[in-house]
Amino acid sequence: MSDSIKDNTNINFEDEFNNNKQNVADAFFTVKINNEYIQFKNTHAIGTTSIYFKDDDNKYFLKIPKLYNDYSILKREVFILNKLSKYEKHFPKLIAYTDYYIITEYIGDILSSENMPNDILNQTNDIINILKKEDIVHCDIKMKSY
Repeated sequence: MSDSIKDNTNINFEDEFNNNKQNVADAFFTVKINNEYIQFKNTHAIGTTSIYFKDDDNKYFLKIPKLYNDYSILKREVFILNKLSKYEKHFPKLIAYTDYYIITEYIGDILSSENMPNDILNQTNDIINILKKEDIVHCDIKMKSY
């Protein structure tokens, strides 16, 4: 990807990924958010289905799917984030999206034994209850029925 600053309406992510999929994790992206150019150059994580970037100020989070975008995963995620936007805790605010990426507010590092909060079970129960209330099924959360 070019080092030049690009407005998010001009970035052709599909061409970039189809031509340079092996280099996406090493790339950086500059996106215009609220008339400010934000550079995402820190690969935060590389997951099974997506690559995640955060900006230097830990204010924004960029998610770029690398698999399954044919299944409209971004459209579904945008729908769910909009549905959960009325809850102030636990869910990131949707900032911007296109057919190729989602930008949300950055809400923290990946959980580990070093940064796990003392009330993790209460937070998890709150999240599960909200998802149930909103009739949202998260396929990574396995619930046992008793």
